[in-house]
Amino acid sequence: MNKMTDTFTSSRTRSAAGNQPASAAENQSASRPGDKTAETKEPSLKGTFIAVMLLGGFIIASWVLVLALFLSRN
Repeated sequence: MNKMTDTFTSSRTRSAAGNQPASAAENQSASRPGDKTAETKEPSLKGTFIAVMLLGGFIIASWVLVLALFLSRN
């Protein structure tokens, strides 16, 4: 029974040690997803916004034209 406890304890210690960073320098240099640095610039989304607005305008215009055609045939 003592041998099983020692084996369990040593494997648990190994797995816990494997999850830790090797040094404090690695821990400080690791980047987090929420951190923003001076090197990272987000791309401009003006073109995407214009494309979405044009597509939305086309869809709305299509619905209005279809509604007008439906109402004119009744």
